[in-house]
Amino acid sequence: VSQSGQLLVVPKKHYAHWFKMPLETQLELLQHGMELRKENSLAQKKPLELHCGSAGFQTVFHTHLRTNVY
Repeated sequence: VSQSGQLLVVPKKHYAHWFKMPLETQLELLQHGMELRKENSLAQKKPLELHCGSAGFQTVFHTHLRTNVY
């Protein structure tokens, strides 16, 4: 968890976009994100957001999940 209260979940390998990622990796990322949210009671009330590419306001394209825990 960062000082800003954001919890980031990133894949081990770099993927510029969600749809470039293998389905197995997508599922692992989502499962890990959901497990981390269950461990933090405040995060359970926050959305799990997917950020990738220009839609995620990125200049260096990558994929990650984010939720706020504060």
